[in-house]
Amino acid sequence: MARGTIITLPRIASPPLCRTFAAQAEKIWDDLWTARISGINRSEETITDDFLLDVWRAHPREVTTFQFNKNEESFTGADWEWWLTDGRQWVGLLIQAKRLGPKSGKYEAIRHWVQSAGMWQIDRLQQQASRKGIDPLYCFYNYCPAWPEGLTWKCCVASLKLELLGCTVAHATAVQRQLAQGGAGLPKMSRVSYPLACLVCCPGATDPDRTLPTRAYDVTARLRMMAEMGADALSKAEDIVALRDHPPSYVERLLDCPPEERPRVIEEIRHEAGDIGSLVVIREQPAV
Repeated sequence: MARGTIITLPRIASPPLCRTFAAQAEKIWDDLWTARISGINRSEETITDDFLLDVWRAHPREVTTFQFNKNEESFTGADWEWWLTDGRQWVGLLIQAKRLGPKSGKYEAIRHWVQSAGMWQIDRLQQQASRKGIDPLYCFYNYCPAWPEGLTWKCCVASLKLELLGCTVAHATAVQRQLAQGGAGLPKMSRVSYPLACLVCCPGATDPDRTLPTRAYDVTARLRMMAEMGADALSKAEDIVALRDHPPSYVERLLDCPPEERPRVIEEIRHEAGDIGSLVVIREQPAV
């Protein structure tokens, strides 16, 4: 492809979660296109809520969502906390969502100073993720009316399909590096991003069974390496982030409590969990 760089990862058979995440990326792309021509704004919060609801509808047995009060979200800089598991291993992700501006073609709010914390939002996101021992990611919501000049395509799910860029993910450290080089739009961020579906689709190198947490763990490690950190920094990051046998205690408490008790438990574990927007647990069901 003359217009962009094509980089592919090994393809595997598409499990249900993979098909759902790919479909959601295409839906986000289409919804942002519809919003653009209709003049109706779609905020990051609206897109996130719709995404979580649609994924839960498709997988009510696998997905559990706990929604937090987001009054202080600007302090933590985290929209979601995800925990992905097969019942044996767990991997966590702290995620900040950003929408591509329809007029500017930039992620307009990505350089955000958090007055109450006295630091940039991206630094706060990384600080919180480090405290939890999980990776900080950016989730980008995209629509572009024309082929983005300089686009880099990285995907383990399918051959080039622009609509899969409706939702992409990148490691916060790599995003920070791109921002330092003047990149705040889709073309430059695509160099350090994968389509969101790769988190649940791509084959895992650490486990021949290619479970959900190992797939997500390996893709996240690849995203982290795109920051081109020095060997010492990369080794330190790998020491902090690892697959777990159990999620944090606050996640276990939420999973163990009945639905009617969730508001009370959320308030009780808020300090430990931080002021995240939503906590999402995805448990992959064993193949039958």
